[in-house]
Amino acid sequence: MHPCVYVLAVTTFAMATTEFGIVGIIPRIALEFALSLSEAGRVVSVYALAMVAGAVGINLIGQRLRVRAILVYGILLFAAANLLSALAPTYPLLIAGRVFSGLAQGAVYGLGTAAAAIMVERARATQAVSIVFIGPTAAMVLGVPLAALVGDGENWRLVFAAIGGVAVLAFLVLHRIMPDAGGLKVAPARHLVALLGNRRLLAVYAVTILGFGGSSMAFTYFPALLRQDGLGTGFFMTVFGLGTVAGNLIAGRLSDRLGFAIPTLAALAGVAGCLLSLTQVIELPALLAVTLFLWGLFAFSLPALLQTEAVMAARASGLAAAASSLNTAAFNVGIGSAALLSGLLIEGLGIDVVPLVGAVLAGLAFIITALL
Repeated sequence: MHPCVYVLAVTTFAMATTEFGIVGIIPRIALEFALSLSEAGRVVSVYALAMVAGAVGINLIGQRLRVRAILVYGILLFAAANLLSALAPTYPLLIAGRVFSGLAQGAVYGLGTAAAAIMVERARATQAVSIVFIGPTAAMVLGVPLAALVGDGENWRLVFAAIGGVAVLAFLVLHRIMPDAGGLKVAPARHLVALLGNRRLLAVYAVTILGFGGSSMAFTYFPALLRQDGLGTGFFMTVFGLGTVAGNLIAGRLSDRLGFAIPTLAALAGVAGCLLSLTQVIELPALLAVTLFLWGLFAFSLPALLQTEAVMAARASGLAAAASSLNTAAFNVGIGSAALLSGLLIEGLGIDVVPLVGAVLAGLAFIITALL
């Protein structure tokens, strides 16, 4: 395996910690800036939409740039943005830091996974993408629970400072060892239109939005939904995170052996089942832990499966990088829409309805996958 794949995994660890770790900090942000829970939750939706802009926008401005330069200096921008968030004295400046961080992450995620898939032989492509996605899953086990624990107190800004520091180190290492990414190029924006004519790709993007978005609806308000303090939230996030590691590792191996459909259908059915069960087991710690582990396993098997399918569906056309970037955008359309929808549901119907609606979305994704 190319060593750059492992460095990209470290990079995605830092990025996933800032993307998902904010969930455990939302109550503290609401308190410090005198916001409602749903208003503070906009740090999630804004970040996700910025990632969409980064993933798609790189195809508008990146044709004259090497993929290596985009990846390396995108990580540097990400580091600077997190340091801005750490120092932000006002909510608008915090939002600004989140926007720049999301723009950088959107560009890096799509190209990073495409680079990992292209740098290895085809038979190991899913495994390479899975290794890159170990970063986010490791973040769910280590970074996100730690962010929840630290963010429950007065030192929540240290979370962003630490993430920025890790990103600086990743930048320095990648700047030194990363080669040109083979023949991988950023496609001109007009080529995105051609991708949108690929019906299989459109179906993959729809599954990404609905399936991962449905799961994200409940995850965005994890502490409030579980009604735990910082220590309890950290513990249950760790259990969830352990499930994400298992799901990511299993997904890579099953996809290489069984193809796309069977593992993806199983994952979507599992997500829907866990979300339907969630409100029934909140008061039962042992069953809650099992449900959260399985939820993490099923939900985080989806990124590697869907990202690899997007890359493979477009590889013959030479537009793998663009297809991967668009699928990264699709993930974040799902996450951002889920955060907004969850906020509306909380204000109108209460928080307990959120996982139920998420299960319905995962069910719709299951139907689309079954029809592929």
